[in-house]
Amino acid sequence: MENKTKTEPKNKKVFSNIINIQEIPPSYKEGGGSTARFFYQLYDAPSSYEGETGKILAVNSDETALEFVVGGSIFSVTEVSTNTTITSYNVAYEVNATSGYIIMTLPTAVGNSGKSIIIKNVSTDTGYYVQINPPGAETIDGYSSGDIHLKSYIPNEVFTLTSNGTNWKIYNYYKGNQ
Repeated sequence: MENKTKTEPKNKKVFSNIINIQEIPPSYKEGGGSTARFFYQLYDAPSSYEGETGKILAVNSDETALEFVVGGSIFSVTEVSTNTTITSYNVAYEVNATSGYIIMTLPTAVGNSGKSIIIKNVSTDTGYYVQINPPGAETIDGYSSGDIHLKSYIPNEVFTLTSNGTNWKIYNYYKGNQ
């Protein structure tokens, strides 16, 4: 009689922490236990993915559920060549002021702590400037609308502004080509 012993694959130890779906106990399959088999089976997962392309999943500000947000290292990029009132957060704006002065008005910082805006002057010359204005009585590092410190005359100058929940702060600045 031939001895038929089962031999384990050589990589069994390397992958021993990975569970195949077949190895999940039947009580946990199809939402029958305390472990979700699929993301959409989590009780606090968003009910739809429609319109959420490019966003990441995060815990909401009340820490009671998950929500899709634009954040982290995910920024959409928008090209601008006219005065713009910004309405979205976590967006990078490439502003071309080659043909004239451009005013970029930020959205409110109030209640939006941690949300950011990047503004880059992509103009090819220094004849015109890009001005960054906070909304209403809000400030950017203490500066109000129209302040000379918030005007970019330099090609490739970049401001990264982040809300502290009350006002805007410049958290990163690149001086550009001089």
